[in-house]
Order: sequence, then structure tokens, then C-alpha cells
Amino acid sequence: FGLDPYLEKLRKNLKGIQIYSHQVKVHGPVEQFSLPIADHVTEERLTAFGYADDVKTAITSIDELLLVDKETKIFEQASGCRLHRDRETMKVKLLPLGGWHGKLRQQDLQDQCQHIAVTDQLDMLGVPLLSTIRKTIKASGDEIQDKVKKLTGSWLTRFMCLTQRPWSVNSYLLPKAYHKCHCIPLRECDIKEVKKQINRFLYCDQAEKPGELVEVRGRQKGGLGLHDIRNKGKAMLIRAFMETAANPNFRDSVYHRAIYEVFILEKNDISIPNLPQYYNESFISDIKDAKRENLPIEKMSSKAWYEFLLAKNVLEQDVLQPDGSLK
Repeated sequence: FGLDPYLEKLRKNLKGIQIYSHQVKVHGPVEQFSLPIADHVTEERLTAFGYADDVKTAITSIDELLLVDKETKIFEQASGCRLHRDRETMKVKLLPLGGWHGKLRQQDLQDQCQHIAVTDQLDMLGVPLLSTIRKTIKASGDEIQDKVKKLTGSWLTRFMCLTQRPWSVNSYLLPKAYHKCHCIPLRECDIKEVKKQINRFLYCDQAEKPGELVEVRGRQKGGLGLHDIRNKGKAMLIRAFMETAANPNFRDSVYHRAIYEVFILEKNDISIPNLPQYYNESFISDIKDAKRENLPIEKMSSKAWYEFLLAKNVLEQDVLQPDGSLK
């Protein structure tokens, strides 16, 4: 549909939201009468991006909103596509952030922009986006809990042996949460509720329940082979971070690359980025531990990260003393 020229025009004309910026010192000989060599500034800005027929833009003024509307009309005329201009369908939405949050109202928009619905939530490929990261994590976690509870409720009448149920959970239940775990961390209450619903299905006709270690240990080692959602979710979050921070096969993020170099590689020649709350000390420590074991952290899959985290945080804890010696 010619979406690429449309996105490129928006990226060139929108100011965008600065995510991270740092100066790179330029070294080398300077001629006696030449001008000083300026430092090179590297930054990452959120302007416009799209996937399939879904486009997200970051605007900082009403004039930029009018610009987006104008370029969208040009795109419609050039491609034959038609934008949903019925506000009741909630197909075109505006999420106010920063100084606009709580102040921008529907009546504040220009007449030609009244098809845009001012809302408190956007959706990006199934992940809800709200005005703050705390609200976003809560909305995502509540949705996961609701899906898991509804699905396990309909499974309680299934006649399955105990060793088959973990495979059903791994294949059909937990994937409902996994697609969000690549960008949104699970809260402690989400993990507890999901585990509660899983155990409700696993042991609905059992008089005794094995411990957590038996649940997550592989079947070849005498366990049930159930995925540990805490470490599985963290494994997916780490893999997604490493893809944009250090994996040469993916498009990198200046912000994630800076986090990787400062907190993982411990470089001190660039500006220290602010860590989001979900890239916490435990997150950084797990990546460092994998690096110390000479694992290929830049290209590890979610499965490899999960196996490493499960062994480190669960399986080894059952056989090792706090000083590292065997029990």
C-alpha cells in the first residue's frame, strides 16, 4: 500500500520523543588552523513506526497532529486505502502523555481531527499501552490472569493423566501470557495467580501435590516438565532486550545498546542511561552471570535463557548450600 514513504515522511517531519542521547568523543590529529572537531551526538527518538496496517506516531504539538492528518489523507489518495473516520469504532486513537495527560480533551482537537478519539489506552499487537509503565504492567497482568482463569475453568472436567496435563499447560495455556512477556514483565501477583490456576488444573483429582521442584524438573529426570512461568517470562524479556542491544542479526536500539554497554560491559565512556523499573538488579545480574560462564549471550534463544535461569534460580538451589557447596 505504499506505507514506507508515508512513514519516512512522518519520521523526517515529526520532532518525536527523545528516548536517549549521548556524545561520542572524536579523537585524532587536529591541524593548526583548522576548526575544532565537534563531538558526535548519537540519540534515539520515537517518531513513527508501523507493523502491517497499524501505525503509531509520537506528536508533541497540535500542529504535528494536523501534519499527521494531512499526510494520512495524501496516503489515502495515493494508495486507495481508507482510514476509519468514525470515532465510535475507536480505530484512530490519541493517548495524551506528559503535559497533555489529564488536560487534553476531545473538544480541544481541531474539527478535521474529531475522528480521533482521545483515550487512556492504546493497543499494540495485543499489548495495552497506558499513560505510565505502572498502569501498562497492571493492565497487561490483569488481562493474563483473566485469560488463564477462564481457560483453566473449562479444563477441570478433562480426563487426563497427571503426566499429560503439564504438556497441555505448556502448549495451550501459558502461550496466552508469553507474547506479552517479551516486552512487559510479570508482577509477583500475576505469577502467583497463574501458578494457582495451573495447580488447580494439574491436581484437581489428586490427593497429594508434589513440590515445585518436581513440577519444573524435566521428565527425563523424574519431574513433570512444567514450565516455570517466572523464569520463562524473564528469559523472554532478556532475549528481546539482547536482540536490540547486542545481536548483529537484528536492528539495534541506541537506548538498549547503552544499557548493555554501561551495566553489562561496565563501560564508562558514554552517558549513563536511566534504567526502567523492569530492568532491575536481578535482570542485570542474570545477564552478567551468563556472560561469566562464557555463554553466547548476544544470540541465545529464549529456550537457552530459560534453561540457564531455571538451573541457576531453581534447580541448583535445591542441592547447593548458600556457600556453593553440596547439601
